[in-house]
Amino acid sequence: MQNKMEIKNILTALNITAEMTKVFKEKDHFTEYLLDNKYILKISESELPEQKKNYRVNSLPFVSEIHSSGPFTVSGHEYHHLLFDYIQGIDLFIDIQNLADEQKYNIGKEIAQFLCELHSIIDASYDKYCIIYYFFYRLINGREYLSKLMDKNGIKYEMYNNSFSYIEDFGAAQKLADDILNKKLSDSFDGIARKINNLLPNIENIFHHSYYWCVDQCETELARKIPNS
Repeated sequence: MQNKMEIKNILTALNITAEMTKVFKEKDHFTEYLLDNKYILKISESELPEQKKNYRVNSLPFVSEIHSSGPFTVSGHEYHHLLFDYIQGIDLFIDIQNLADEQKYNIGKEIAQFLCELHSIIDASYDKYCIIYYFFYRLINGREYLSKLMDKNGIKYEMYNNSFSYIEDFGAAQKLADDILNKKLSDSFDGIARKINNLLPNIENIFHHSYYWCVDQCETELARKIPNS
């Protein structure tokens, strides 16, 4: 990582003006600086191998625009740089729980479209297509699912926050809950995946299978009968 004076000289050499500069990311072979919360300046003492790759995808949506790149010399020392837009994002794995189903679906469509366009880019150095698996997260609230089943089967119940405080026919409700485990949910998920990932038929043809669905987090609900007072 360069000191403040070196950074000042580097910005001057690159004809970049920034009122606020701070370290954004530091690795063994490069350091990234955030400039005025608008740009990322990547500095390395060796050639940046990802520079060509970044230019290849620069025309895609949701990709930071590259403003300049290449070698330069400061005080007799050679550096390599890449200056691109800073795109501030969110931790989707956390925030997706607060999104509506339509928002989740639209995000999935945008990701799939981006990956489809990325998949179509080839040049002399990339004469082979790369098969890309898209990752899907499906959030299922078992209590909400069970409540819909009880509504459908005419079982009365009451809920308090995210739990059942009263179930009219506990045995019938338990059977509905047990039957959820017997449903092959992967068929429904595969249907959703086919709507979003138009490369899925190619993947199935090459690998002879579709997605492998797994449960990342599962909670167990315990019921307790409270005697009448």
